[in-house]
Amino acid sequence: MNGAQDLGGQMGFGPIEIEVDEPNFHAPWEERAFALTLAMGATGTWSIDTSRYMRETLHPVDYLSSSYYEIWLKGLERLVVAYGLASRAEIGAGRMLEPAKPVKNILTAGKVAATLAKGGPPTGPQQRLPLSNKATRWWPGA
Repeated sequence: MNGAQDLGGQMGFGPIEIEVDEPNFHAPWEERAFALTLAMGATGTWSIDTSRYMRETLHPVDYLSSSYYEIWLKGLERLVVAYGLASRAEIGAGRMLEPAKPVKNILTAGKVAATLAKGGPPTGPQQRLPLSNKATRWWPGA
């Protein structure tokens, strides 16, 4: 499937500008978005493939107008809504409005180094998204 994320080698997008000595993160929020995505992935609620799916199926305009870590954050927001871990209202409010839903694993600060060193399987068990949930739509209004 070709989508907004499949632009490698496509004509009309100009050259890729390489930033010499580019940092991994350009702003503190990018580092936090990446850390949150990894920590939530460690809960075991969804697979890495599901996480990638939620990023790659953003509306093309939304995908192409977002920075790299904005895409990661938008994908994570879609995941937590789709799996009932947060509501859109909670994301908008920036705080919990309902009691927390339990998850399989919690990645505490003491477990981070060992978890990252261990890595994980490239694919997890086959998982189905809760398709009745509007958060799983490809893009708003679909």
